[in-house]
Amino acid sequence: MKYDVVNGEIQIDKEFLTSRIQQCACIGVVGRAVAALLLISPYYQLVSQVFPGFELLGWYTVGAKALSSDLAVHRVMEFNESPLFMLLDPASKGPSTKKKLPISLFESELHMLNGVPKMIFVKAPFKIETSESEGISIDHISKIAPVGDASKSALHPYLGNVRDAVKMLDRQVDVLVRFLQAMKNGEAPMDHNLLRHISSICNQLPAMKSQHFDGAFTQEYNDALLVAYLATLTKGATNANTVIDRFTATQERHQRGTLL
Repeated sequence: MKYDVVNGEIQIDKEFLTSRIQQCACIGVVGRAVAALLLISPYYQLVSQVFPGFELLGWYTVGAKALSSDLAVHRVMEFNESPLFMLLDPASKGPSTKKKLPISLFESELHMLNGVPKMIFVKAPFKIETSESEGISIDHISKIAPVGDASKSALHPYLGNVRDAVKMLDRQVDVLVRFLQAMKNGEAPMDHNLLRHISSICNQLPAMKSQHFDGAFTQEYNDALLVAYLATLTKGATNANTVIDRFTATQERHQRGTLL
């Protein structure tokens, strides 16, 4: 992983990605690990030439827990004085994995154990931040029904999101209406700043009581009913065609059996 610091925040380079074999293809030799640094060096040098402001942040591996071989690989990382080590556990089934990613971040620290200095992994706190577009994409992907399940449709999650959004809007509008009513009755103090905000929101909404709106709404409503009716007819025709094909196939087998 490579990173750069912009406005005091660490930005990880998504293009500098290598496989686990490319990062730490190593074998154990008398308690030591020989990392394939010669394999990593060309990638690192090429990326450094294109993005000179980036530095190596650390490396990652997959497993349930950190092993001694991981610590050995961590020691020979020569691209950073204090690299980070990220551990991904794809087989984790704990309750926390429903809300958090199954990853852990470690730093190496030198501790005295029984009078002998020893390097160990220590968990480091971290926070994952996503942009608004990334969050919307992940939320949309996580709620799409499986394609193989014919009983479900990708439209169901979308309609569920629309329903939840309308319910939330209705609750918020009800709060504003009750607040305005209390302000009108003198039960709440007059807040001109809030009234201006509410007025600007109302001005953004189209006029709901107009002949043009009624005509357009009626036409759209009839179009939606027509589409639903045509979809029902198409589904019925498909089912009827399936029954006819099956009946024809059984009759052909019956006739062949009679001739034999």
